[in-house]
Amino acid sequence: MIVILITLSLMNRVYSEQTFEKLTYYLDTTTLAQNLTCQSLTKVYQSTTTGTPRVMQFKINTAYGYNSLLYTFDLHTPFTSITDIIFVESGQTVYKLQYNSVRSYVSNFCSITSSIQYVQFTSNTQMNEQQVTLLVSTNSAITFQIKNLNIYAERCQLYCKICNNDKFCSECMPDFILTSMGKCVCNSQFLTYFQGQCVTQCPVNHIFNGLTCLQYNQIINLLYDDTASKFIMYPDYNTTQRECKITLEGKKVAGLFIQNEVIEYQINTPITKAYDIIMETEIYLLNQPYNIPLHLFIKFNNNLIGQALILYNYQNKAQVIGAVNQKQCNIIGFNSCLKFTFILNVQNISDLQQIQINLNIPLEIKNAAWAISYIKVNAIELTPIICPLKRFKNECVDECPIISRAQGNECISIIDDYKFSKILSILNTDRFALKQNLDINNICEYLQKPILPSCQFYQKRYLQGGELIWKNTQIKLDISSIQPHYKLKLFFKAILIDPVDSQQSLIVSIDDTKFILNKNSPNSYCFSSVATIGCIIQEDLGQTNADYLINFEQEFDHSDTQLEILFTCNIKQNINSYCAIYDIIVLQANCPENCKFCQSDSICLQPDPYLEVFYDCPSEGYYYSEGACLKCKLSCKTCNNGNYCITCKDQYFKYGNLCICQMNMVEAFSTDCTNDDCHPSCSKCQKKLNKNQNNQLQSITQLCAFCDKNEHKVFNNNKCECFLGYYMDQQNYPNTCQLCNQTCQTCSDAITCITCFPEQNRIPQNYQCQCKQGYFENGFDTTCIKCISICKSCLYKEEYCTKCYTEQYRQLSKENTCICENGFYEDNKTDVCLKCSDYCNTCSDYSICTSCSDFQYRILDLHTKQCICQQGYYDNEQLNCLPCHYSCSKCNNSNLISQCTACPNSRQKSAHNIDTFECKCRKGYFDDGYLECLSCNNLINPPITHYCYSQCGDLIIQWNEECDDGNLDPRDGCNQCFLQNNNCIDNICLICQHNQCLQCKDGYYLNNDYACSQCSDECLKCELQQNNCTQCKFNTLSNEKCLNCSQEQGFIQIDNQCFSVCGDGIRTYQEYCDDGNQLNGDGCDQYCNVEEGYVCNLECQKINYIQILLQEYKFDSIYNSKRTIQLKLNQEVKISVINTIKDFFNVTSSTPNLKLTIISINDYSSMKNDYFNITLDFNIELDSSAQPPLITITILNSTFFTNQQGYSFKTNNTTIQLIDFIKQDQFVIQNSQNLAQMSSYFLYILLGLAIIAMIFGGLDIFWNLLDTMQLICYLKYFNITYPYNLQYYFTIFGFAEFDFIKSYFDFEYLITQYVDTPEADPKFNLEGYSTVFLINIISVLIVFLTTSATFIIIRVILYFIHKVTKEFTENMILIEREKINIFTFLFYKLANNCQKYFLKIISEFKSALIRTFMASAYDLNIAIFLQFKDIQFQNPILRLSSIFAIIMFFIETYFIYNCFLLMSKDQVTYKLQQTQQNYGSLFEGLRLERNRFNYYFNLFIVIKKALFIALLVFLYNTPCLQISLVSLLSLTQVLYLLLNRSLEDQNELIKQILSELILWLSEILILSFGFNEQSNIFNYSQMTNIGWIIIGFLSLIIFVQLIIDCKQHFQFLDEKYQLLKNLRVWYQQYFQQDEGQSSLNTEFSQFSIIFHKKQKQLPNIPQAQGSDKQINKRRIVSFQLN
Repeated sequence: MIVILITLSLMNRVYSEQTFEKLTYYLDTTTLAQNLTCQSLTKVYQSTTTGTPRVMQFKINTAYGYNSLLYTFDLHTPFTSITDIIFVESGQTVYKLQYNSVRSYVSNFCSITSSIQYVQFTSNTQMNEQQVTLLVSTNSAITFQIKNLNIYAERCQLYCKICNNDKFCSECMPDFILTSMGKCVCNSQFLTYFQGQCVTQCPVNHIFNGLTCLQYNQIINLLYDDTASKFIMYPDYNTTQRECKITLEGKKVAGLFIQNEVIEYQINTPITKAYDIIMETEIYLLNQPYNIPLHLFIKFNNNLIGQALILYNYQNKAQVIGAVNQKQCNIIGFNSCLKFTFILNVQNISDLQQIQINLNIPLEIKNAAWAISYIKVNAIELTPIICPLKRFKNECVDECPIISRAQGNECISIIDDYKFSKILSILNTDRFALKQNLDINNICEYLQKPILPSCQFYQKRYLQGGELIWKNTQIKLDISSIQPHYKLKLFFKAILIDPVDSQQSLIVSIDDTKFILNKNSPNSYCFSSVATIGCIIQEDLGQTNADYLINFEQEFDHSDTQLEILFTCNIKQNINSYCAIYDIIVLQANCPENCKFCQSDSICLQPDPYLEVFYDCPSEGYYYSEGACLKCKLSCKTCNNGNYCITCKDQYFKYGNLCICQMNMVEAFSTDCTNDDCHPSCSKCQKKLNKNQNNQLQSITQLCAFCDKNEHKVFNNNKCECFLGYYMDQQNYPNTCQLCNQTCQTCSDAITCITCFPEQNRIPQNYQCQCKQGYFENGFDTTCIKCISICKSCLYKEEYCTKCYTEQYRQLSKENTCICENGFYEDNKTDVCLKCSDYCNTCSDYSICTSCSDFQYRILDLHTKQCICQQGYYDNEQLNCLPCHYSCSKCNNSNLISQCTACPNSRQKSAHNIDTFECKCRKGYFDDGYLECLSCNNLINPPITHYCYSQCGDLIIQWNEECDDGNLDPRDGCNQCFLQNNNCIDNICLICQHNQCLQCKDGYYLNNDYACSQCSDECLKCELQQNNCTQCKFNTLSNEKCLNCSQEQGFIQIDNQCFSVCGDGIRTYQEYCDDGNQLNGDGCDQYCNVEEGYVCNLECQKINYIQILLQEYKFDSIYNSKRTIQLKLNQEVKISVINTIKDFFNVTSSTPNLKLTIISINDYSSMKNDYFNITLDFNIELDSSAQPPLITITILNSTFFTNQQGYSFKTNNTTIQLIDFIKQDQFVIQNSQNLAQMSSYFLYILLGLAIIAMIFGGLDIFWNLLDTMQLICYLKYFNITYPYNLQYYFTIFGFAEFDFIKSYFDFEYLITQYVDTPEADPKFNLEGYSTVFLINIISVLIVFLTTSATFIIIRVILYFIHKVTKEFTENMILIEREKINIFTFLFYKLANNCQKYFLKIISEFKSALIRTFMASAYDLNIAIFLQFKDIQFQNPILRLSSIFAIIMFFIETYFIYNCFLLMSKDQVTYKLQQTQQNYGSLFEGLRLERNRFNYYFNLFIVIKKALFIALLVFLYNTPCLQISLVSLLSLTQVLYLLLNRSLEDQNELIKQILSELILWLSEILILSFGFNEQSNIFNYSQMTNIGWIIIGFLSLIIFVQLIIDCKQHFQFLDEKYQLLKNLRVWYQQYFQQDEGQSSLNTEFSQFSIIFHKKQKQLPNIPQAQGSDKQINKRRIVSFQLN
C-alpha cells in the first residue's frame, strides 16, 4: 500500500533533488598557458607570461544535464596587482574578480612573492553540451596562477540531459526516454540500465529480475511456454470452460480470458534446495476500462505473493505499476491494447508446484479481456559478492570511509564502538566518498566564533583553516543533542603547517578538558613535498618546513544537551606557521531505550517511569543495526534486517523470505491478516475497511482476499458481490447471498429488483422487472415477447397494438394498428413515418398528395398530384391561400379588382395589353357578385334598367346586338341588329365597332384593315406585325427577344410548354452542355449536365487535376527499416512562390503507434518554361513492426501548385501502403550474421580448393561444387516470405549466379531508354532480372566471351613461351662441359610444363564451351523462360527479344538432342583422344562401364536445371506446387545416383548424394513456409526456428563439400603430381654432393632421379671421339627424356 501511495503521489510530476557532481577538466595549452610543478605535488596552472591579455583556458567535461557550475580555487597574483580578472564561460562572462574585492594574503609561491585569494563563484548558464570552456583573462600584463581548481556541476535528475530551473526534466540523455511520470529510463529497445549503460540484454551468466541484471552461479528452467499449450483455465462462475488460444500480432497466445478467470501452470521440475525464483510473463490487456483500476495477481502454491496495479496516469494512458516493456499495441477488433512484461522475483523458494495468474476485470465490463504471450520461470543461485579491495555495508569500496575502520578487507563502522550510538556531526570531509551532498552555500563548512575568512582545499577536502588563514585564533563547534547519552567521542585530523618546534600547537577544549597537539604528539607524522629526513613524501601546505599531521581520537564523558568544542591554533612566535583540521566527526554513545539518564549502556540511573528500559534489543520485533534497535517488518517475529524475516508471527507462515498470512494465504505486505473491520461482503478478508480513505485510494485497495463460490459470491471491484440473481443480505455478518425473484438479475431484497436480465427483455420499473417498451408478457415463462416494430406496446399478441410511437408519427386506428398520422406517409425502409409536404393533408410520398386541406383553401390537382389554390385564391407562399377579388379566377397576389390575372369563362379581360386587369362579364352575362357571371339568356323579362334588357330597333346596341340603326332595312349594313361582312369574329376579336375590330385576343394583332391576324409562334402578344412581340409565349433568359421553341433552335413544344432537346448538339439556355449524344462518361451526361471532373464550353474537356503518385522502392524488403518512397506528380506544375520544393511536403504515419524518421529527401525535379517536373525520393526509417505500414504524404499550401489548365490538387494528400515491416530482434540479427560469416569462410576454402583444381586438373570437382552452390542460391526465388535469418543467409551464395555481372553494368538501361519493359515477378525483379531476353542473356554471353578470351590469351602466352624455350634449348646444346644453374633448369621445366598444360587446354576448347554451357544453364534458362512468360510482339525491340528467346530455346534443345546422340555411341568412341578433347565434359567423372544410363547423367543434370528454372518461373504464383515439384527433382536425383552410381569417384558420389538428400529435406521445410502463408499455422518465432534448421542443413552441405573436397584434392595431387615429392628429394641431394657430382653430365644425373627414368644406353662410340662429344650427346638425350 505504501508503494501505491508513493506511486500515486508521483503520477503527476517528478522533482529532482539538488545534487552536485565533481567534473574533470584539462588546461588548453594552445593558449600558451602552462602546467607548473613548483613547490607542490598538486598541479598549478599559470597564465601566459607574455602579451596582453594574459589568459588561460580550461576544457571542462560536463557530460549532460547540468544547470549551473560551482568553481572554487586559489588564485595567485602579483602582490602589487591592481587589475581585474574576468571569467568567461562558453563565451559568456560569468564572474569578474575586482582587485580590491577579496581579502588576500601574501605568499611566497613558486619563488615569487604573490597575493593568494580563495575564490568561489557559481555560473548559472545551463550547460547541455558535452564540453564547455572556461576562459580566465586579465587586460594587464601580469602573470597569475590557479591552484586547487575544483569544478562542481549542479545536475538534473539521473540520466536527464536538459532540465529547467525547477529541475524538471525536458530531455533525457541518449538511449533514455522521458516517461509519463517524468523520469528518464532506458529506451524501449533496451532491457535495463546496467553497469553504466543501457543494455539490450544481460551479460552472460546474468538474468534480469525486473530491475537490473543479477549474476548467477546456476540456473534451472522450471517452466517455459510460448505456444499456449501448458496451462489450465479455471472459468468464473458465469463463464464456460473453453480452449483459450488465439493469435495476436502473428503469434499464438493463451487467451482470451475475462472477468475473474484464472490460469494455472504446473511446475513439474522439482528443486532440491532453496533458489531465487524469477517468473517473467508477457501479457496483453485489451479494451481496458477507462479510469477503473485493475489488479494482476500472481500466486505460488496458492499463496498470493505478487500483484501489479493497472490504472490510467495523468496523460490518460494505461500504465502498469511495476511492469516493464509497456507498449501500446494495435489489435483489430479492440479499441485499446496494452502489452507489458511482468517480472516477479521471489527469494529462497524450495517448493514450487504451481503458479496461478488472474486479472480481476469488473463483471460489468463485457468487452475487456487479457491474454498471455509467454511465461518462463527460472530458479537461480546468485553469485556471492566478492570485493577486490574493501567492503563496507555489503558494498565494494576502494578504501574504507572515514566513519569506519579497516579489519582485513572489511570496513567496520565506528558506530559499533558503542552498543547504542549516533554520529552527531561530520564536517570538512570528502562528501562524495560518503555519498553526501555538497552544501554550496557553506562549502568551507565554517565553524562559529569567529568564522575564518576562507578555507583551503587539500586531499579532496576543504580544510578548516590552512596556510595564511588560521593562527592564534580560536574557533568553536556547537552541537545540540536531546537524546540521553553518557559519552562522546571526537575524531579529527589536524595539520600543523610549517612548525618550527613543539611550541606551535593546536589546543582542543571540551568542557573542562584540554588536549594540546604538537609535532611530538602521538599518532602524528611529518610529510613534505620534497625529500626530508624522517618525513614521508606527500604534498605539504607550507613553504619552509615539513608539515605534521595528527590523527586525533578521544573519548570523554558527556551527558548535557549542549556540546561546545574549542579549537585554538596556538602559534606563540612570530613565524609563518598555521593550523588546519578536517575529517571532524562527533560520535555520541546513547543510553538504553527508555532511559533518561545513564552511566553506561548497561546502567540506567533514571529510567522512564512508564516504560521498560531495554538494555538489549527486544527478542521479538526488533533487530540491532547502526547503533540502534530498529523495528522489523510488522509480520516478522524475529529478523536481522529490515527486509527479511527469520521467523514470522504466529498468524503467518514462512514461504521463502516472505511471511504469508495463514488466514487468507496473502503475502504479509498486502494484507492486514485480520478479520477485524473487514468488509462484510468478504469470505476472507485482505485489508481493513478504512472509511477515511479518499475515493481514489478506496478504488485501488484490495479489501477481500477470497470470495467463496459456494456462498454464491464473486470477486468484483476489490470486494465480493453476489452472483446474478442473488442479493447481499446485510442483516447477517458476514453478509450472505440470497436468491432474488426469478425476474431480477440483481436485487436489494427478495422482491426489490435493481437490475433485470437483459435476455428476458425487462427493465427495472417501480422496483420490479417489467417488460420493456415494445414487449409483452406471454404468461408462460419469464421472457417478454417483442411487439411488432410499429407498436409501442401491445397485448395478447405481437400485432395487437395498445400504444403507438408518437416519435414515429403514428396513431392508433380502430383496428388496434398503428397508422401514419395526417401529414405523414409510410416509409418502406424504416418504421418512422415521413412528413408530407406542408401543402398536403395526406400523401403517398413527400411531394405526391392524396388529399388537401380545406382550411388552406387548396384542391388536389389530379394531374400533378399537388395541392394548388382553389379558384379565386392566390398563393402567397404561406400554407393558407388568400382570396382574390371575387371576380378573379386568378390574381396577382392581391384582392383588388384590378389585379386579376385570369378570368373565369363568363368573364373577360378589361384590357389585353397589360398583365393585370379587371374581369368583366362577357357580353350577354351580368355581374351578380360572384366569381362567375350569370347568363342573360337565363334571365326572363329583365327590367329595363337591367343590363340584360334588350329591344332591337331602339337605337341602343344591347348585349345581344351587333348594331341597331332603328330600322329593319336588311340592305343598309345592319339587319336585325347584326352587321353584314363583319370583321369582328367572336372568338378572336374582343371589341368590335362598326364591323371593325378594335381589340384582338392574345396571340393576334390588329392589322391595318382592323382585322385580327395571328402572331408568330414565339409571341404570346404582338403589335403591328406578327413577329413584333410585346409578350413572349415562353419564358426566356434574355429580355431582348422571345424564345423560338423550334427544333432548329434545339427545343420541342409539348402541352404548350417548351422543352430543350438534350443530345441534339444544340446547347440551349436550359442546358449546361450538349455534345450531340446522351452518353454518360464523356463529360456531358444524358441530361446535358456537366459531369464531375469536366469543364464544358464548345466542347467538353476533362479537368486534369494534379495528382500525387507514390511508389515504394521496388527493392525494399520486409526486414529493412529504411524505406524509400518516390513521389511524382502526374503532370508538370507551376509553383507561385519561390521556395525549396521539398519544403512543401510533409510525411506522416497513418498506422497507429508507428513512428517514422525522415532520413533525407532527395530532389530530382527539373524545370522547363517555368513548369516543374517534380520527382522526390523520401528516405524514411520505421521504428517498430507494422503490418502494413501506411505512410501519408501531404502537400502544404497546395494552392501554390497549378497546372497548365490553371487547376490545382483535388486532394492534397495521398497514402501509400508499404510492404510489411518486421523488426528483428538483435539476437536474431547477430546470430544470422555470425552463421553467415562462418559459412562464408567454408565457401572461401572451397573456392580456393576449386581454383587449385582448375590449375592442377580435376575440373570436375570445381564444376560439381558450382552446381551445388547455384542450386542453393536459386532457392531464394521460391515465392514465399523467408524469415530474416534464412533470407540473410542466402546472400552469401550470390557469387554462384553469373547474373552478378549486372550489378556492375546496367545493361537494362540500354533497352529501357527506348521502350518500357514489363517487370518480372517480384523476387526476380528484386535481383535485377527483367522480362526481356536481350537484357538477361548478356551475363551469359559475357561468360562465353570470357571463356573464348581465355583461350585466345593462352594461345598468345603459349607462343611466347615456345619462342623463349626454343632459344634456350638451342643455346644449351651449344654449351660444352658447363654446369647448368638449378634455377635456370627449373625455369625451363616450368615453362615446359606450362606448354604441355596450355596445349592440353587449347585442345579441349570445344569441351570447355560445352562445360560453360552446362555451368550457365540456370542463367540461360532464366533468360529464356522469363521472356516466355511475357512474350511481346507489339514493340519491335520486344518482338526481337521474344524471337531470340525462341531461337535460343530451340538451340538449347537441339544441343541436348545431339548430345544424346553422341552419348548413345559405343564405349570405344569415348576412348578416342579426339572425342575426349572435344566432348570430354559430357562424360568426365562418369562411370561409363556400369550401365547405359550413366552415359546421360550430365545431360540429365542440364535438363534438371531447365526444369528447375521452369518451375520457378511458371509456377511462381502457386508456391506450394512450385516447391513440391522442385523437391521431387532433388529426390529423383538422389534415387538416380543410388540406383546407378553414375560417378567414378566414390567420394564425389557420396558428396552429391548427401548434398541432394539434405537439400531435399531443406526444401520440405521450406514447403512448410508456403503452407503457413495459406493457413498461418506458425508464428514468426516458429518460422525463425525453422529457418535456423534450414540454415543448419545448408551449412551441413557446405561442410560435407569441404571435407570431401579436401580429401579429393589431396588424393588427386598425390596420385598425379608425384613430381612435387621427388623434386624436394632431388634438391636436397643436389646440395649435399660436391661440385663434381652435381654436374648434369654424370651417368646417374638428377634428371633420372626426378623423372624416374633410366638413362638410355648410348650407342657404342669410337674411342677416338672425345669425351666432350659423349657428354653433349648425353645432355641432348636428357632433355629429350624430359
